[in-house]
Amino acid sequence: MDSLRKPYSEIAKEKLKRESQEKEADFELKRNRREKEIIRRETAGESRESLLQTPTGQGASAVGAPGIDATKSPLHQTVEAILEDNLEDLYFSLDVGAQDKFKKKGEETTVKIMQLIISAKATFKNFFKLIFKWLKIIPGVNRYFLEQEAKIKADRIMEIKF
Repeated sequence: MDSLRKPYSEIAKEKLKRESQEKEADFELKRNRREKEIIRRETAGESRESLLQTPTGQGASAVGAPGIDATKSPLHQTVEAILEDNLEDLYFSLDVGAQDKFKKKGEETTVKIMQLIISAKATFKNFFKLIFKWLKIIPGVNRYFLEQEAKIKADRIMEIKF
């Protein structure tokens, strides 16, 4: 009876508040499970870095340029695919030295993003900063284009279910 007297906007606010609390609780639960799994594996003798990789011989396909390690985890491959998306033309327009530098920095960025994900410090801001810093290596590209690409890539990474 009490809800009949409340304005619709208050009911909607309460519903949104409940939903956001449920999402936060779900996120905390997932993060705690992930941390417990990492601790369990570490005590079993595995390092945090080994948690990123699939066992050798599983036939994981490499994403990206030739020479990329084919034993990377599916999550690592997904992050790498997101980072390289829509950058093929820019990459191939660079000279060989700049291509190598861009590739190495991109791989470092992927590793840093994976470390953030594993440490449960995955935030849009952290992803955006890493990606934008990496994209700034490209010479002669508009800053606003780089910001837009970094935002799109960070959004796509945040959408991944880790």
